[in-house]
Amino acid sequence: MVLRIVYLVKVYNLLPSLVVNIDQRGIHLVPVIRERTQEKRGSKIVGVLGGDDKRSITTCVSSFADYALLPFQLIFQGTTKRVLPKTRGN
Repeated sequence: MVLRIVYLVKVYNLLPSLVVNIDQRGIHLVPVIRERTQEKRGSKIVGVLGGDDKRSITTCVSSFADYALLPFQLIFQGTTKRVLPKTRGN
């Protein structure tokens, strides 16, 4: 895919600042650390804090081919009126 992009940039004489790479990643609101616990060594049952918490924020990272980095875009989801977009009736 990279060679195809390089080919198109050369053939059509595009500026590198017009080629954008975007990637997204989910980030947990409650970090889960599975390697460390506060249980005694040799315990049969070890609880993990935040192991069942599935809430996350989607982060979009974008950069241009000329190495310029765009600001991160954070995508939240919620059910309160502050999170939802305004409607025409409001």
